[in-house]
Amino acid sequence: MEILIDTSALLSIHWTQDANHQKAARQLHKLQDAVIWVAMPVLSEFFYIANSRMKDYRRVLRALIQIRTDYGLVSLEDEDTQRMEQIKHKYADAEFDYADAALMALSERLKITRVFTFDQRDFGMFIPAHTPHLELIP
Repeated sequence: MEILIDTSALLSIHWTQDANHQKAARQLHKLQDAVIWVAMPVLSEFFYIANSRMKDYRRVLRALIQIRTDYGLVSLEDEDTQRMEQIKHKYADAEFDYADAALMALSERLKITRVFTFDQRDFGMFIPAHTPHLELIP
């Protein structure tokens, strides 16, 4: 099973004060046999938010090293950025952020139907081209 992971889930896993930390840790344990992909925009967003929340640069760097070790990293291709533009236009009122639009486009290109996220609103309203809906975990 392949899964894309969103910034909200990564933050919950690595920041123990996050309200969803325990839930994220339990879910991650259930996904131990899955291939989990981190999109580069998600990694950037994680770094920015984690650094402002944790206020401990070395701790954030250790989390980044662990992410690079534990998960696969996936970069955007030209077709993804073109698809992101279409998604952002179609869902303009929703104001999806860059990382979310990237995951949506990547889900289509990679034919992945599951996203580990606590962002139910954005991913719940998105209708991908390759499946009727994305399965949101947890």
